[in-house]
Amino acid sequence: MNIQKHIAGLVLFIFIVSSSVYIYSLVAAPLRMIPPIPLYELPTRRVNSSPPIDYQPRLVSLDFINEMSYTTLTVKRESNTPAPAMLWVNTSFFVPESPDELWTSGPVELRAPFGGGGNQASLTVVSRFPWRNSAGVRRAGFYALVTVSTVSADDALRRSEQAEATIETAVPVLVQVEQQTGR
Repeated sequence: MNIQKHIAGLVLFIFIVSSSVYIYSLVAAPLRMIPPIPLYELPTRRVNSSPPIDYQPRLVSLDFINEMSYTTLTVKRESNTPAPAMLWVNTSFFVPESPDELWTSGPVELRAPFGGGGNQASLTVVSRFPWRNSAGVRRAGFYALVTVSTVSADDALRRSEQAEATIETAVPVLVQVEQQTGR
């Protein structure tokens, strides 16, 4: 048996295996660096007013093409309480880098939110957002604070001004933008 052949074969084997591991780590590295998207459900919030209701934002999206914002939320009332005649929903947008700078869609009035009967309703609020140019060229990374009032539009605005703009209390915003296609 030739010992030099075995040593050369072992060295070649180790070189091939280590090269394969190194190349795999280079190829797989970009896949590991993508941060995971936090999927969590926001807690239900209570509007302390007469009659009391609970609400939970489900989805907030910005449509930069049509300059519209969409807020989908679920509202619930206790079974033995009267349904409110109106709700005012305010959606304020911010970016985590500057939580003091808020852009609001303005309170939207919803008449007879429980008009179909029942104690729960799924609502989608549509509003314009003319502030999109003041948000700069930013097209991603928005979060939304959703506030609901059974009292007035001013009360909904006041609640959003008092709310803390953090990503733990806000809803991540889905942003729809125009995509450039190259030919």
